[in-house]
Amino acid sequence: MRVKDAGFPFRPESVTDALLIQCGEKAAFAFVATEEREDGRWHAVGNAVLRCPGVLQIRYGHPNDEAYTGHPLYESGLDSVTIAEVEDSDWIREVAAVNDRAFPGTESMFTRIRHHIFPFKECTLEVLWCDFEYEISDKSYEELGADLAAWASRC
Repeated sequence: MRVKDAGFPFRPESVTDALLIQCGEKAAFAFVATEEREDGRWHAVGNAVLRCPGVLQIRYGHPNDEAYTGHPLYESGLDSVTIAEVEDSDWIREVAAVNDRAFPGTESMFTRIRHHIFPFKECTLEVLWCDFEYEISDKSYEELGADLAAWASRC
């Protein structure tokens, strides 16, 4: 396994947590996003909104920022500020193996799946997904919650 920067043009603001909504295989989440500016500092740019019509699996919760060094991937390069992508993920292999018991020969279905890790103040969000979209929004969490709930509930 290898952990690398996922290449998003933003990262979570250091004291934020995520708004997460899931219905069946549809999942969406939002968080206060920052981007690095010419002054070398990270500035808030609005709320990052990510939607996935076919999320495979989500882990949301521990560790928080103080316990991040205990994350199993910390020694592989995971840090507490960067959105990370895990290449050659054990978690993806585990899900593929479980699926293969019921549906032999379907391991190739999992080649497009990506494993991302989003660090937040009081929790960590890990997602297995392939197709997702993102945008930066000026809407409040209350407005986004309603929008994302409406989107996800059409499952």
